[in-house]
Amino acid sequence: MLTALKYSRKLSAFDHGIFFYHTIEEKRQVLFNFLKEGLDNQKGAVYVAGEESPRTIRKAMLNFGIDVKNLEREGLLTIVNYDKWYIVNGKVEIPKIVGLWEKACDKAEEKGLRGLHVCGEMDCFFPA
Repeated sequence: MLTALKYSRKLSAFDHGIFFYHTIEEKRQVLFNFLKEGLDNQKGAVYVAGEESPRTIRKAMLNFGIDVKNLEREGLLTIVNYDKWYIVNGKVEIPKIVGLWEKACDKAEEKGLRGLHVCGEMDCFFPA
């Protein structure tokens, strides 16, 4: 897990990373630290949930020390389920997905933020 945390801290604009984990806690440690680092540096954060519900993610982030309620109210943090982002109405439509990311970037820019830290769980594309 330490390697994943170090790797996530080195990511810069337009970089992508893939993280494979053994436990939910391991996933949360890496992703929540990554999002918190962005929020602490005047960046917005987006979390597209898949394996866990947005409600569960919110609760776990709160326990981690992220002020979810205020950050969401201020428009600095967005937590959404994959079926509102990746597979809407049972369809994967790349232009719509790209449009949602563009909208999130535009929203961050309008708020005067320095960018976004985003996490998207991809398990919805790899059913067990």
